Amino acid sequence: MQAVMRRCSLFVVLTVMAVCLSAEHVDEVHGAISMLEVTPQIPDGPVVQQFNKMVAKKKMANEIEKQKEVLTPQLDAEDAKKEAKQQELEMMAEVVIKNRVAAKEQKLKKKEILKENENKARVKIAKARRTERYVKLNEDKVQREKERLQKLNTHTTTAFNVIKKLFKRKKSTAKSAMEAMAKAKANAAADLTVGGYLDLKGNQINMGYMTNLNEKLAAAMKDPTDLNIMFAQKAFKRATVAVAKESETESQKESGWKNAQKRQAELVEKREQKIQNEKLSKLSAKVAKEKHGKKNRGWEIKSKQAVNEGNEKKKWADAVGLVKKQRQLVADAEAAEKNKFLGKLASKEKEKKKSAPGELVVQKKKKYQERSEKYDQAQTLGPEQAATAKIMKRRACEQFKGAEAALEAVGKPANEGKSKQIEARNTRFCK
Repeated sequence: MQAVMRRCSLFVVLTVMAVCLSAEHVDEVHGAISMLEVTPQIPDGPVVQQFNKMVAKKKMANEIEKQKEVLTPQLDAEDAKKEAKQQELEMMAEVVIKNRVAAKEQKLKKKEILKENENKARVKIAKARRTERYVKLNEDKVQREKERLQKLNTHTTTAFNVIKKLFKRKKSTAKSAMEAMAKAKANAAADLTVGGYLDLKGNQINMGYMTNLNEKLAAAMKDPTDLNIMFAQKAFKRATVAVAKESETESQKESGWKNAQKRQAELVEKREQKIQNEKLSKLSAKVAKEKHGKKNRGWEIKSKQAVNEGNEKKKWADAVGLVKKQRQLVADAEAAEKNKFLGKLASKEKEKKKSAPGELVVQKKKKYQERSEKYDQAQTLGPEQAATAKIMKRRACEQFKGAEAALEAVGKPANEGKSKQIEARNTRFCK
């Protein structure tokens, strides 16, 4: 080892001397000395190890850069997929939440509608009850009012027909045609109508936030850029806030006038109740008089009812007997048709069983002929195809001969010796 090191050092010294002798300038001599300092003196020493580490680091950095260039598009695509999946999940969650909120709103609306219908029904029943009481107490007045309305109807019928003729539609003119064309074009383009895409009506046309939203929607529909869509969304948010505030104020106003109306209705109800109590006292006297008259008519009604019930029971018994008779006739007819149909099916099944062996022979013979043709064609394709075709032909032949033997054995007693002879003959035929 020491001899090798001496040789290496000697080689390095000779190299330095050669460089110094061949150098024409001082800079070249300094370059040679720096080269001597960098060059490792020991083949496996620390300098060489450091140099190898530096080379390995450079290779690793180059490999990392290459891997980055190769994997960056794939990683970007994966990130895009993850982001798209997250957005999809967020959208689905938003849809689920909206559906749940909408379902709750529908339930509340249904409850409100049911409550409102109950109130209306209650009011209607009370009104009918009051009307009935009024009619009982004021029968003469009601009769006179009916006669008056009937006379008025007869006198005004002809006048009403004349008025209907006067208000018939006029013939179309050039002006009406132009108006119809303008309306058709406006319906085709929603931004040309007064209400715009939101179909604003009434006071909504004068609301600034609604008209602004209409304009932003029209701009977004004409030019659907991200900026126009963002403006439309902002306008929609402002409009929702304004509509919510306005609906709140309207609800407060509505509750105020409803309370006042309720108080007024209570006063009217009390006044009417007082009047009604007075009329009920009169009505009770009439009811007592009617009850006394009903007691005298009770026995006559009961006797007539008993006679009617006996007649109805007799009619019902006759009708039930007639229905049962007709049902029995229908059942007998259906049973006869069913037996006839089953007899036809049984006869067809027997004929099919008789003709089944012959049909099987025809099918197997046709298959055997097809396999024979394929075997003849396979002779020119090669030994492998020919061997396969031969096996298929032999199988088809065995099936064909088996079907023939089964057809011959139909209706005959079993004979083991004869069956073995037939099998041997079929085997020789199919070789």
